[in-house]
Amino acid sequence: MFREERSTLLKCAWQICGNVEDAEDAVQEAFCRLVKKWPIIACTIENKSAYLHTALHNAAADVGRKRARLPRRARDIREDDVQFQETLGKDDALLSSGLREAINSLPPRQAKIVTLIFVADMSLTDAARIMRISQATAYNYKSLALDRLRVVMGLS
Repeated sequence: MFREERSTLLKCAWQICGNVEDAEDAVQEAFCRLVKKWPIIACTIENKSAYLHTALHNAAADVGRKRARLPRRARDIREDDVQFQETLGKDDALLSSGLREAINSLPPRQAKIVTLIFVADMSLTDAARIMRISQATAYNYKSLALDRLRVVMGLS
């Protein structure tokens, strides 16, 4: 499961956290949470990927709260962040611009659906299953999010 999910989770975490260090911490914490509860999860949870994505979002929020408690200081672009952005590829390079901030300004469920569909390259059906919502609701969140992103990015 680690090999299958790690790269997708890392992309999602990087979109949420904004840097490689925090993204890797969030992914590691999500997998640690999965391992700690594995005996229960293996028997009771049918969609383990959904559990892992939820754990990732919670872990990323925890990392963000920890960062907020630290004294503010100017953060330079780290060399590993630049290398990570280069490995993402041309399609994911947009996340290094204002798009990441625009996605993070969306309401949480809209941001999550956009992240799952466009960053993690999931289908609407898979994203709905992970979020434990109907496809119609997922479509509605996606439409509202895209409309808001167009306004925020000045495209409409």
